[in-house]
Amino acid sequence: MDEPFGALDPITRDSLQEEFKKLQKTLHKTIVFVTHDMDEAIKLADRIVILKGGEIVQVGAPDDILRNPANEFVEEFIGKERLIQSSSPDVERVDQMMSTHPVTITADKTLSEAIQLMRQERVDSLLVVDDSHVLLGYVDVEIIDQCRKKANLVGEVLHQDIYTVLGGTLLRDTVHKILKRGVKYVPVVDEDRRLIGIVTRASLVDIVYESIWGEEKQLAILS
Repeated sequence: MDEPFGALDPITRDSLQEEFKKLQKTLHKTIVFVTHDMDEAIKLADRIVILKGGEIVQVGAPDDILRNPANEFVEEFIGKERLIQSSSPDVERVDQMMSTHPVTITADKTLSEAIQLMRQERVDSLLVVDDSHVLLGYVDVEIIDQCRKKANLVGEVLHQDIYTVLGGTLLRDTVHKILKRGVKYVPVVDEDRRLIGIVTRASLVDIVYESIWGEEKQLAILS
């Protein structure tokens, strides 16, 4: 596949990349995917081959290349910011830092019950799940305020358009998406879309701080 997502807008591209990953896991087919987008390569690949002038410079898993670039060309191709983000070996995937107890509600509950739960848990939105814990969407204070005179049940007003990530997703991908999309949180689901956790903007503060402050400390030492 030669840069199949290159001409798409960012949101469509993200969605198709996620779908592509699901298809690959289902079909169990080896796919050679050509791209000049390092973020795309890191997100999709099990193994990355970096070429220069038709010659192989480095081959390896994304994490291996990010942690141990073969030479200066690979470092520049990857980008310094990605190397910094991969410098902490303790937190690599969303499973390691997500909250495993997101606040949820079922679609058959009333809007009054939803508001009471929000007040009790000190949150302004709820993830809506079915009896099997499959994620259906979300409701928040604004949605309920707009619809409370026209609807009674959560299922009547829930929004299904919600960005999710699969368990096992690289944390740096999730950081990029949260910051780029400006969302407050990202639900983490399994391959059957069952809710298994949530990553919030607040939980990313330490990682972003370490990335920025770690770089500043390194520059201070070098100076």
